Amino acid sequence: MMRGVDPEKSQRMWRSLAEFDDTPATLAALKREFPPDAIAEPDELKRRTFLKLMAASLALAGCTRQPIQQMVPYVKQPEEVVLGEPLYFATAMPLGGFGTGILVKSREGRPIKADGNPLHPASGNGSSIWIQACLLDLYNPERAKSIRHFDQPSTYATFAGELNEYLRQQKAKKGAGLRILTQTVTSPTLSAQLGAILENFPEARWVQWEPFNWDNPLEGARLAFGEPWVTHYDMAKADVIACFESDFLYTHPQRLHYTRDFTNGRRVVAGGDRMNRLYVVESSPTVTGSMADNRLPLAPSKVERALYFVAKELGLELNGTDESLTDENRKWLAAMVFDLEAHRGNSVVLVGEGMPARLHALEQKINDRLKNFGETVTHTAPALARPENQLKGLAALRDEMASGACDLLLVIGGNPAFDAPADFDFAGALKNVKHAIHLSPESNETSRLCDWHLPEAHFLEAWSDIRSFDGTTTIMQPLIAPLFGGISEHELLDTVLHLQPVRGSYDIVREFWRGQKLWDDFEMGWRKAVHDGLIGGSALPKKKLELKAPSQDLSESSRESNDLELTFRPDPNLWDGRFASNPWLKETPKPLSKITWDNAAMIGPALAHRENLKDGDIVELQIGKRSVEAAVFLQPGQAHNTVTLHLGSGGAEQRHGFNFYPLRESGSPAYSTGLRLRKTGR
Repeated sequence: MMRGVDPEKSQRMWRSLAEFDDTPATLAALKREFPPDAIAEPDELKRRTFLKLMAASLALAGCTRQPIQQMVPYVKQPEEVVLGEPLYFATAMPLGGFGTGILVKSREGRPIKADGNPLHPASGNGSSIWIQACLLDLYNPERAKSIRHFDQPSTYATFAGELNEYLRQQKAKKGAGLRILTQTVTSPTLSAQLGAILENFPEARWVQWEPFNWDNPLEGARLAFGEPWVTHYDMAKADVIACFESDFLYTHPQRLHYTRDFTNGRRVVAGGDRMNRLYVVESSPTVTGSMADNRLPLAPSKVERALYFVAKELGLELNGTDESLTDENRKWLAAMVFDLEAHRGNSVVLVGEGMPARLHALEQKINDRLKNFGETVTHTAPALARPENQLKGLAALRDEMASGACDLLLVIGGNPAFDAPADFDFAGALKNVKHAIHLSPESNETSRLCDWHLPEAHFLEAWSDIRSFDGTTTIMQPLIAPLFGGISEHELLDTVLHLQPVRGSYDIVREFWRGQKLWDDFEMGWRKAVHDGLIGGSALPKKKLELKAPSQDLSESSRESNDLELTFRPDPNLWDGRFASNPWLKETPKPLSKITWDNAAMIGPALAHRENLKDGDIVELQIGKRSVEAAVFLQPGQAHNTVTLHLGSGGAEQRHGFNFYPLRESGSPAYSTGLRLRKTGR
């Protein structure tokens, strides 16, 4: 306590809502915080648990690969290696199909630290939680260590022989039964390989799937422009930013770039008085929402109404009403509209990726009305190799699998048996496929349903290439030989193309770029691209676009409900579940809630009071005929009548967390209405 401060008048600090409310249980816990026997030996069960956790931590911290061959010292030490001095290599980390440029620190051939590449526009000097944790995935002892055929060890030569036989059968019918399922692809080399396979097998199909994808923004662009253009925002020029269910500082592929420009806009430099303002309308607290100057919590259906209210206030003619908004909501939104109009050409309105396509089309019309096009809002072609609707593609693939029309399925990365929409029953359809092959870093729900499981090489173990959200291309170089015999996606597809494993990832990627003829001196251009971590001038050019005439598709939705609503979000640490075995990410407290090793159904204090719930109470959540049980967690700032579920936990290989994917259906991937919540008493 500071001298001269009256304890009775000083500001009271609290660590939880329960402590703020002075509940009897909390007061009793505070009295037990430092009991007399606090230093006593823990009981046997707790001690064993502690030792198990410590053993896992030590194993991860000191994880090394014991070489099969006898180790010998350098006969001639490489010139670039100085013992005790680190080396730095530029590459890119993929997430959701898009790459973020990174610099990886290496000592004596072992990667030990990753940070943003200062030369790369998607990262600069910034870093993210996933960049910091990527080495834990590389050294993770739970990675797959061998090729498995019906869960029995096998070899790549045996696999290649069987694959060749499958492909010969498909060649006879032009690949009519061949399907390839990948995650989002922006890699120029991988796209070219897939294109070559489709030329060899003209009846085959290639489908992409990510649980959190760009279907809605691209469909919205089609409504607004007639083509799937991608929107970019210049936060450095924006004086007023209005977000509707968008966490652009955390989940957007350009998050590091946007964060840098946004925070620079909040620094008042000497002699200046300019500082941007951020308005956020969202159903559940986010990292972006925590930075807002003005934040309005609304249920997802009312977020739609709020955007329509803004559009009408700006003079756009739309159908429907905004009767569900309160007078206080309208007053708040009207003040935001006034601020936006006062900063025409220097403002940004953006809608979250999960919101319906019609709202993304409306976002374009609002930004056009505010004269932001060409100033703070620009457009390019997508960096995606194929900007197709992933949900529709997966639905068609599911139907082919269920009917038996798919004889040979190659699943490259991902875990669709876990994260596909619940109503697709992807796992059930997969059982009807005659031959299924899965390439993934770990055994998971999809792997166990496939004939073959191939261990996938980590991105630091193989050569590749990738585009960032703005199109900037990076040649991805490995820093270490595959620790567990991993195979890259390029090597697998090269086997499909040539009916035998003939080339490594380095030769495949290098020969592709040699054929692009980008550089007069290929060797010099290649070395510079690898060294810098990007190909200069590869960002996509900006396009000047004109909006189509207003479409009836922009009419308001009838999904609004006074019942409970359900919002689906990617886990702040585990994303869609791909990092679920990363111990550092599981142990790191999540933003805002500070939950570790778990997830929960996030509810607001008002809903908790109405349903007589407290942190940790188990409830049943039901949408239609589907239901799951989960613990609740009280989150201040949560919209009334809204429950938020973070996806990615609770898989078959996980011992912590709740799996909420069974509630997520294809018709409502971002949010659902009509939720029923029942307290179980546990």
